[in-house]
Amino acid sequence: GFAEEWEAPDGVDWPAIWSKVVALAETDAGKEEVAAARPLGSVEEVEQCMDLVEEAMSLLDKKPATGLGRRGSALPLEGILDVRKELEYLGKGGVPDEAALVRVAASVQGLATLQKRLGRDELRRTCPNIAAAWDARPPP
Repeated sequence: GFAEEWEAPDGVDWPAIWSKVVALAETDAGKEEVAAARPLGSVEEVEQCMDLVEEAMSLLDKKPATGLGRRGSALPLEGILDVRKELEYLGKGGVPDEAALVRVAASVQGLATLQKRLGRDELRRTCPNIAAAWDARPPP
């Protein structure tokens, strides 16, 4: 991976540092994303990424005027679970158990709530970078 490929300055154990960064991710999907991350190619890309982070952090700190957020956040992420294994199983014709159905249903509901929130004009004005990233995401 990146940690092994990148030439760090002498004396810097980059793989050890990167493994600690990966460990900070809270979900398996997050750990996979961080582990697969590569350095950005330009200062402009870093600035764009930091703008996204700043907008996301501001949303996580705000109470929503619309009441869509939970736990005081204007960015409703609760209920969105990593259901890749369940979806892969279903895609192969598997019959899900009750727990799998509950996880998938919760994620669908959470994503629908997030999509409504990200489609609101207020968010598009206050967080244009997040709105643009949402619009540019690949179709499901």
